[in-house]
Amino acid sequence: MRSLKFHQGFKLDRARLATLIRCIVENQVISKKAAATYMGVGEPAAEGCIGWLLKTGLGTAQRGAYMLTPLGALIAAHDPHLSQPSTLWLLHYYLVTEHDERAEVWYRAFNEFLSPGTSFTRDALQSYVERSLDSSPANKSGVGNDCNEFGKCYTDPVALGKLHLVREVEKKTYEAGLNSVPEPQIFAFALFDAWQRRFPHADTLRVTQICQEPEMPGRVFIARHDQVVQALQSLQSMGLVNIVDSQHEPVTRRFRDEPYRLIANLYVSS
Repeated sequence: MRSLKFHQGFKLDRARLATLIRCIVENQVISKKAAATYMGVGEPAAEGCIGWLLKTGLGTAQRGAYMLTPLGALIAAHDPHLSQPSTLWLLHYYLVTEHDERAEVWYRAFNEFLSPGTSFTRDALQSYVERSLDSSPANKSGVGNDCNEFGKCYTDPVALGKLHLVREVEKKTYEAGLNSVPEPQIFAFALFDAWQRRFPHADTLRVTQICQEPEMPGRVFIARHDQVVQALQSLQSMGLVNIVDSQHEPVTRRFRDEPYRLIANLYVSS
């Protein structure tokens, strides 16, 4: 699915997304038309919700048919209303990273544009994204539309507003920053998933890399250096990493399993 205006102008609504997930659970594989009928909405609204499903890592598409990913099936089984804080963090993580899908504005915002304490306007974000694209997209208006949706996504409680990652301080003016560190398993999943994809042959990273490299927890959670260190110390106490307090602050991974196991265990035990 396209990386701009994938939502068709329909906001992220977790209740509607949960209905779509329930539709897939009951039917295993669905079409856009079947989703619209089940949800009681028009096909554009269903397509918009499907866009959110794909970009948040809950679903996958194949030849016009839609099904749940392992993550989507896990969340459907243990948090069908998409209400747990862990679920919100995971939806956010997939929305701002590049897996099978990429949401361009969300990716650029968190991995390049924002830093802890950043104050920004919707127009500034739009200008940055437009400058960052290799070429002018065919649907350039999609950038502006996505920047509008970006603000709503992180300030509206029905979306991801409860994470408090982005706060509206004035009309269309926002401030970014992490209020509280996600639970250790969520932080660990984000760390090891990004580590596995971006640095597959490295056993050790520096704290500064975990803070600053794209898709690493410091970036995707807009976390300060001290917040990242706090989270890593929690992971060390769980036996997942080893940190050496030296000039280069090396962090060695001790967890060697698939990152998915961390969140699977989290949901099963909760």
